[in-house]
Amino acid sequence: QGGGRAVMGLVLCGEGLLLLLRGVWWSEACLVLERIVKQIMNTRFSQHQLSVRVSIGAAQFRIGEGGEQLLVRADRLLYEAKRRGRNRVVSESLTHSNGLAK
Repeated sequence: QGGGRAVMGLVLCGEGLLLLLRGVWWSEACLVLERIVKQIMNTRFSQHQLSVRVSIGAAQFRIGEGGEQLLVRADRLLYEAKRRGRNRVVSESLTHSNGLAK
């Protein structure tokens, strides 16, 4: 947390993790997600040096939509990231975005 930015929610569901950000520029949020992927890729877990793979689908809230719509879009992007080979972030284009995570 810095400069007034905050994680608004963090939920762990089975193998999934939902991260909600507020007041973060979309481009900055995508860079943070890329850093998370790199950090996880470069970390070995446990005495057996297990590696973990990560796939991230990044979607931005659109004015007038419900939370379920946002989650459906994020889920589609997550599965696209997995389809492309894991250890990656797939995010929406900024076509429908104002650039600031609201």
